[in-house]
Amino acid sequence: MALSTKSETAKEHLFEAVVLKVAELWHAYLVPLPKLPLAIEKRPELLQYMQQFLKILSAEMTYERSVFLQLDELHQDNAIRNISRYGRQWSPQMGLGLLPEAPPPRYWTTEDLLERDYTSTIPALMHSVMHLDTDNAGTKSACEVMTGTAGLIQVLHTCNAAQLLQGWFDVFQPTIQEEGLAAYPLYLPLISGTCIANCTSENLDRWMADAQIYIRESAEDKGILILSRFNLEKLLEKTKKRLDETIPASV
Repeated sequence: MALSTKSETAKEHLFEAVVLKVAELWHAYLVPLPKLPLAIEKRPELLQYMQQFLKILSAEMTYERSVFLQLDELHQDNAIRNISRYGRQWSPQMGLGLLPEAPPPRYWTTEDLLERDYTSTIPALMHSVMHLDTDNAGTKSACEVMTGTAGLIQVLHTCNAAQLLQGWFDVFQPTIQEEGLAAYPLYLPLISGTCIANCTSENLDRWMADAQIYIRESAEDKGILILSRFNLEKLLEKTKKRLDETIPASV
């Protein structure tokens, strides 16, 4: 059974990957969700889906997994409190999230405040993120706790975590003009469906640096965004098939 295309609207199962438009040599998918943050009672099902996918993937390739949190997405249901609750186990490191297709993050200026439309929502000019510098047990714990909160980002890579972070630092830090923002120890691209639909393969190769597979709970895309250097279609089909055997379809 082939994956859905984005033009198809009928989705009988809560977790069914959709193929997204992306530049040549890359592969992108979206697992649509009813909303993010996901309802608490649905989060165990999403966790099971992701665990099954990673288990199937691990049979095909060897990888390391790094976990990040996008902090501005964690206030809607107080998921932000989990950072202090599990801080000792997760060892969070503060960093800056960037929209790679947008201008570099910066501080608000007086001109920004004077010219903005006060009837509209204030746009975010920067995004705080955390890298969880933890072992396999801590990574597993973080994913169990934070799945479905709208802030979880998982990155699979074949290099070590230090090399992954250094690669992103080398790509993004030189683009930042604000001295305070250029002083962050780590940077993370916040990739969205809109971003990948309108960029070149060269852009993606640069933005992904040493990452092989990027998995983000994307509130703007209303689902789990997966960007990969490999075709994951058969693995996602296999994941859905296994979940269909254990989780009843959601309407």
